[in-house]
Amino acid sequence: MKQHHIPQFLQRAWVGPDGRVTIFRLDQKTLRASKLTPRYTGYEDDLWSLSHDLVLGMEKHAVEKYIFARIDSEAASVHARLIEGVVTALSSRQRSAWVHFLMSVKLREPEVIQDLKVEGSRIFRESLQNTPEEIELVSEDTPYETMEAWLEAKWSEPLDFIQESVESVFGRRRTMRPSRFSEEQIIAILKEQEAGAKTAEVCRRHGISDASFYKWKAKYGGLDVSEAKRLKVLEDENAKLKKLLAEAMLDNAMLKDIAAKKW
Repeated sequence: MKQHHIPQFLQRAWVGPDGRVTIFRLDQKTLRASKLTPRYTGYEDDLWSLSHDLVLGMEKHAVEKYIFARIDSEAASVHARLIEGVVTALSSRQRSAWVHFLMSVKLREPEVIQDLKVEGSRIFRESLQNTPEEIELVSEDTPYETMEAWLEAKWSEPLDFIQESVESVFGRRRTMRPSRFSEEQIIAILKEQEAGAKTAEVCRRHGISDASFYKWKAKYGGLDVSEAKRLKVLEDENAKLKKLLAEAMLDNAMLKDIAAKKW
């Protein structure tokens, strides 16, 4: 899949009458030029695609489909208004959309994506090695001695870091599918296993993956329903604070962009 680190709507400012952008490159000592449409320049194939068709419940092209494509779609309409000079008329949603886009431009650079994959994998592996007690979550059902070995057995790459990296910047998108289980149901499911039921049987009975079960156990293990609800409230409050921060950053970023006449 073509994934544009230079968004197509920005390239259109340089499109000629033939609908193509002139691309220059230095070939040794010769400056060469070619023409391509925005669709066929400023991209790399599968730049932020995941390693497999499905990784930890996430589709291979989910980052493009649910995050970057939507960010660019919203930003394109805001960009058009900025060109018209109607900055003060932007709504709060449009302001947030634009600051998300500005942040995404840096995040999607090929060098940054590569660093996230390499450095992120290293940090994750080290964290697994430094917390050997984590394997106790799955030890009853697997012969593996470490969480790293358990993950390697299930996925050739233990974790794709693009999802976590993007979410740490933008927050979880409302467009992503919400959990179909309430806190009460999750606690009840965990208690079934705590009461002696095999993890595989509990997962099969409720139609969930073992990865989801262990994620819930790491998050809600040992909590009662009231404590789980309180945790959810704190998470919601944190998301609101992130939104307020993004809006404050937008005001600052937009003033700088206006002063520099970047659009």
